Amino acid sequence: MSDAYNVQNFKIGSCALTFKEQVLGGTQSPPQIKIEPQVYESKCDQSGGAVLREIVTGMKVSISAELKEIDAAFAALLDNEDELNLAIIGTDLLTRAGLLRLTPVNPDDHTGYEFPNAVMRPGCTYRLDGSQEHALSVEFTAYPDASGVIMKKIAIN
Repeated sequence: MSDAYNVQNFKIGSCALTFKEQVLGGTQSPPQIKIEPQVYESKCDQSGGAVLREIVTGMKVSISAELKEIDAAFAALLDNEDELNLAIIGTDLLTRAGLLRLTPVNPDDHTGYEFPNAVMRPGCTYRLDGSQEHALSVEFTAYPDASGVIMKKIAIN
């Protein structure tokens, strides 16, 4: 095994975030992708509850980002009347799913990611700070599409 590394593989910088073909804006810092396998532990009672098998039963994928373009991100959170109201209570968020694309803005980074069946969580964090650049923190959850794909790597030209 070689100890050499390739600087081409370093992923640095912000991304452009597109949801359902609508550009939400650029991120203040790199987005965070969290992939967590959901597992079932098969245990043996006769050996003190020792785990014999750990079976993957699902995958939970979440994407969080701090967007610099506040208006576009807020617009994605609001309804057709440009309001946030209680009408969202009881709705199925999966009916709002769509393609989420992370495209690096660094011209030397040619790898992006797509989440074909992502849902924008109906919440955010926005701090009005007069001394720093404003950013809106948003979160997405990615679910498998009809063919089972949750996330895929794409080439950026």
